[in-house]
Amino acid sequence: MVVCNLSGQAAKVKIFNITVVGNKTASPDVIIQNSGLKVGTDINADAFGDAVRQLWNLGLFSDIKLVADRQTPEGIYLIISVEEYPRMDELVLKGNKKIKNDDIEEELKLYPGQVLSPNAVYEAQNKIKTMYLDKGYLLAEITPATFEGEKENTRGIQFDIEEGKKVKVYTIDFVGNTQMSDRKLRGKMEKIKQERWWKFWAESEYNQDNLSADESRLVDYYKSKGYRDAEVIRDSIYYSDNKKRMFIEVDVHEGAQYKYGDVSISGNTLFPTENMLKALGIQRGDIYDAEKLAEKIETNLRGPYMDRGYLYVQVNPVEIPVAVDTVNLKIDVVEYSPVKVRQINIVGNDKTKENVIRRELRVFPGDQFSRTALMRSQREIMILNYFNNVVPDVLPVDDDEIDLEFSVEEKQTGMATASAGYSERDGLIGTLGMQFPNFLGNGQQLSFNLQRAYSYRSFSISFTEPWLFDTPNLLGVSLFDTDRSRGDLNSYFGSTSSSYSYTPYDMHSTGGSLTFGRRFRWPDNYFRGRWIFQAMRNTYDLTKVYDWSIFDQVNPAHLEKTSGISLRQVISRDSRNAPEFPTEGSVLNLTSTISGGFMGGNESFVKQEANLEWFSPMGNENITWRNFAELGYLSAIDDDIAHIIPYDEYFFMGGAGLIWGSALRGYPERSVGPSSTSGIWYGGKSLFKVTSELRFKLSPNPLLFLLVFAEAGNTWRDWNETNFYDLKRSAGIGGRIIMPPIGLLGIDLGWGFDRPSLGLSQTSWKSPEVHFIFGQQF
Repeated sequence: MVVCNLSGQAAKVKIFNITVVGNKTASPDVIIQNSGLKVGTDINADAFGDAVRQLWNLGLFSDIKLVADRQTPEGIYLIISVEEYPRMDELVLKGNKKIKNDDIEEELKLYPGQVLSPNAVYEAQNKIKTMYLDKGYLLAEITPATFEGEKENTRGIQFDIEEGKKVKVYTIDFVGNTQMSDRKLRGKMEKIKQERWWKFWAESEYNQDNLSADESRLVDYYKSKGYRDAEVIRDSIYYSDNKKRMFIEVDVHEGAQYKYGDVSISGNTLFPTENMLKALGIQRGDIYDAEKLAEKIETNLRGPYMDRGYLYVQVNPVEIPVAVDTVNLKIDVVEYSPVKVRQINIVGNDKTKENVIRRELRVFPGDQFSRTALMRSQREIMILNYFNNVVPDVLPVDDDEIDLEFSVEEKQTGMATASAGYSERDGLIGTLGMQFPNFLGNGQQLSFNLQRAYSYRSFSISFTEPWLFDTPNLLGVSLFDTDRSRGDLNSYFGSTSSSYSYTPYDMHSTGGSLTFGRRFRWPDNYFRGRWIFQAMRNTYDLTKVYDWSIFDQVNPAHLEKTSGISLRQVISRDSRNAPEFPTEGSVLNLTSTISGGFMGGNESFVKQEANLEWFSPMGNENITWRNFAELGYLSAIDDDIAHIIPYDEYFFMGGAGLIWGSALRGYPERSVGPSSTSGIWYGGKSLFKVTSELRFKLSPNPLLFLLVFAEAGNTWRDWNETNFYDLKRSAGIGGRIIMPPIGLLGIDLGWGFDRPSLGLSQTSWKSPEVHFIFGQQF
């Protein structure tokens, strides 16, 4: 308010003095400075209005007056009279049960001493209301009230909250849809679902932003089916009498289903028009599909250009309606000039040395830009499993040069493991170890492991250099020492049964291996090869043979000591898009082992193994479908009593594969396959197994996912007895979590459907076989 009277005064008057009154906490100097008025200056009437507006914009005052204390022909003595808003003394929340005080206070960001204006109270009220709306409490009422504070010019604020009942979306109906059923349209809504007791995972809470997003998905779906003019006209919301249920009605306009007419491309000089039309894959008469059109343009047209260096190429589709249900498609190409990579920067590698990252790149300075090479480089760095994330970026330099930047986020890769598990066969299994997958940041692997069970002890140490002398050659060395015994666990736990045993005799093994590896360029550069030369010595305690039928089969000459010299070849291909939760790609391993023969030693056999693991996307980055198949065959080279096949080279199956063998959840460790009359499993000379698993990621860091699985497999005495229809089946659920520095932890509950055929009791849904997993994935 301005109450100065300048009538009779000249067009401008001089300010002789300014006095501030009414202020409690605001400094007089700050008030005068923000008013824009200065002692000794000549002002006109407009300056008073400007001063009031400037002070009002501070948000500190509920009333402002400019009063002329004294007026003379030469000028005025001015008083700025203000009334301050109170300062906040205390925040009180009452009635809130579904949202914690801390969460509300963090959202409001109201602190003692802040100006408590009506606008601040209104904004705080709306913020609380929005928090309840986001949680589905659409009927929540928020009532603010202020009260006197302890200090002068302070007031506390209290929000009385009536939360009401959470409103669930009971039905979603559609109006105007003649070509698409209500059920089909509901299925395309991802954020909001109808409340149904059997869909406990579905989101049935209302949120306007979620509804708008789902309506956009409906329009996209219509356009993918040819309905180019489809739109959502409006949506309406109704409530049941008790306000617990919400009914949503969506009014849609479908329009006609369009087909493509003429399809043409212009502006292209690098690729022939005929080739580009073929790559586009759209013909006259095809149903219009906006989503597929955008995908084909990006992948099939822009992709080849970008792989040739044309980073800035523009491929613009122009749709020309020529009839009620026909649209011509004209694609305009603006190629611009190709660009080259000037330099490549690596940032964020606090631990990993730069050359470890650079040697994985598929693009280099001086190369023409290639999107495929850029994305492959990102994949190769990510698959190292040294980083939580790898983000490539393109930095323009000029019209024909760019820089590339790879930003990495280091993860904790060194792991000190101290874990324990239990299996019915092996009892308490403990592991102590140190694993350094990125030793000293050089990309080398160093590990020490000590594993101990009731009937098993093993120590190993290994070192691997994946890039020998900065060449794509691998060199590794390992040493191991192992004791195995029968370990009658039932006797250990006070039972007289001997059906659960580990090995049919006691033995000690010691040895080492030397590994050489190489990256291949053919058949493609995902392939790698490894060759492992291993020498070991086994010592058998003939005074502790617990099943002579198996011992006579494995070691008919009753040799007390045997030596094994073997060469193993592993050809692998890994094209997964991520190391820990891949959503696409595959892993192939072809392993051939020859022991004895021309290399000497008592252990003489050939072992062939093949396994394939592949991942399929499920339309959501947090869901992946994993499939796995495994096949194995074992045969002797020298068929005489002086040469043997070691017991642990036979194929074993069952359980989680904690110590050795193939996993088959729902059954005890190594319980699937042929066994002796005393209940000790022989192991087989042939193996087959298949697994199908659906994984659901709940958290990316630390990685946590749940899974459901179904699998089947078996082992047989010989290849001649192999029967792919005689498989032991199981299904179950489980979960995994990867927590540095502990590593992978997991638990699976499995139900084996064919346990009686193995002499095992049938599991009920209340008593599944429980498997603990440490440091392994399958």
